Amino acid sequence: MARTPSTGCSFTINAVLQPGMVGGSAGFPSGGLPYSTINIGAGLASYSVDVIEHVITHELGHTIGFRHTDYYNRSISCGSGGNEGDAGVGAIHIPGTPTRANVGGSLMNSCFRSVETGEFASSDITALKALYLAQNSAWQSAPQFTPPFHLSSDTVGDLGGRFVDLNGDGRADFAYYRWIDGSNQQAGAYLNTAGTGAFVTSRAGGREASGRGERDGGAPGLAPGRCEPDPGASATPGRLVLRLTRPQPRDLVPLPRPS
Repeated sequence: MARTPSTGCSFTINAVLQPGMVGGSAGFPSGGLPYSTINIGAGLASYSVDVIEHVITHELGHTIGFRHTDYYNRSISCGSGGNEGDAGVGAIHIPGTPTRANVGGSLMNSCFRSVETGEFASSDITALKALYLAQNSAWQSAPQFTPPFHLSSDTVGDLGGRFVDLNGDGRADFAYYRWIDGSNQQAGAYLNTAGTGAFVTSRAGGREASGRGERDGGAPGLAPGRCEPDPGASATPGRLVLRLTRPQPRDLVPLPRPS
């Protein structure tokens, strides 16, 4: 999450601070895209970080299609209120989740408490998986994608192999460099040929990624995306922009060779 205008993203969700408001609001997705704005009340400043996290995550839940878990009876979490109706979008039960709401049972309940943790409940995770993970639960053998070099061993541990984009084409290549002793090293690299189900060998110069008896030499793997400001961008007061960027490869960090 970065407090800056966003460029080069597939989609941007703006979080706008609303003076005099406690809580938040958002809309529902349309046309295959999330809703573009969540409103976060400035009055939340008097609550804990966990509660603020809860409200932000709750509103993001709306932007990707979640209704209130207790939409049919807001009094369950709010103490008063009734049925929200179809809200112009309807309400479809997600298989595997409860059909009835309870206090504290979901991050998507209508109203929040001062003791919220900001974390997903188990039913929230079930709902996310049902909507946004591949529906095909079958496993299929894919030997063509077997790594071309061992990644670890029972006696040594990490053998120095890493998946990393070596040539900047956005594909996960494979590199390894293992120091065994002063005259014996194993090193090499394989470029991902994408679509052919094969790796093409390409020798790589480099430094040690792992040594015998060592667990990890600090070589980078495929790190998850991170949120960061655009380089050189200036902040816009009262606006947060969610931006996901692909991490850049870093240099390998050498280990002292064992004596």
